[in-house]
Amino acid sequence: MSADNGVYILESPTQNGGREWRVAECQNIEDCDIPEVGDAYLVLKFNGSKVYTNYLVAVEAAWFMYEEILAECAEDGMPQIVEYGVSELPPLQSPFPIMTEEEADRQLEEFWTRMSDESRAPKPD
Repeated sequence: MSADNGVYILESPTQNGGREWRVAECQNIEDCDIPEVGDAYLVLKFNGSKVYTNYLVAVEAAWFMYEEILAECAEDGMPQIVEYGVSELPPLQSPFPIMTEEEADRQLEEFWTRMSDESRAPKPD
């Protein structure tokens, strides 16, 4: 069974033209690539993470998080798995999305309901 997890570093521009980085442990990071709801997934996965203004500090934090996860797994007697290790995501081209986690949840629920409804719709012959 796949853990499908990793510690990810996300770079984005700031409103004032600078750069910032967020670090989070995530599963199913590929969900952020769904065009219609990628921002909602980013918010749910990275909204609670600390924002770093120094790249090297963000990388250090990512490796610290990685080691913490492995230690917690060992302590709990679980396999020590961080399947994708520490990885950098492609940088965002615009500032980190501004929405609440409730808005993100609602957006995802509406999207997946629509997708489910469309998949059950009769297909033309």
